[in-house]
Amino acid sequence: MNDTADFYISNVSGEVAAILKSTIQQMSRGSDISDLIVHQLTLASTALENERTKRQSSIFCQSRGTLTQRQLNKAKSILCDMASSTNASALAAQACAMSLGHFERCFRMSAGMSPHHWIIKARMTRAKHLLVDGNASIADIAKQCGYSENCHFTRIFTREIGISPGAWRRLFANLWHPV
Repeated sequence: MNDTADFYISNVSGEVAAILKSTIQQMSRGSDISDLIVHQLTLASTALENERTKRQSSIFCQSRGTLTQRQLNKAKSILCDMASSTNASALAAQACAMSLGHFERCFRMSAGMSPHHWIIKARMTRAKHLLVDGNASIADIAKQCGYSENCHFTRIFTREIGISPGAWRRLFANLWHPV
């Protein structure tokens, strides 16, 4: 639905709910109206109110192509925790109760980047810390960050950070432990 249709439906729902409530109040005063009709109109009014509430709820954000803040935080947490896994996006989509394709579109709209790019950023952040803090080889750090080949890790690191992992390590080793 487009925004105009949603605006129209929300206004109509509000007007219909108001009319139904008014009718229910008027009918409940009269003694010749059946209780069944009053009950049915009450149910209809409640259904319209529930629909309006649902449209304003967090679930309705999914059809707008974005994640709710709670879903976005949960997805980011899963993607960061599972960054070295090959199915991190699928796990995050499952946690948000969405298909993988819909999750990826919503995540991109909400976070400003694809889940894959978010995972690469998380891997690079972890790699930078491991390069500075530890004595592990670059190949071991590549495996810890989810890369099966050292050359692929080096290529991605250089593309994202701007310098090679070895140069990053030397740069920060000289800053933290000057000779």
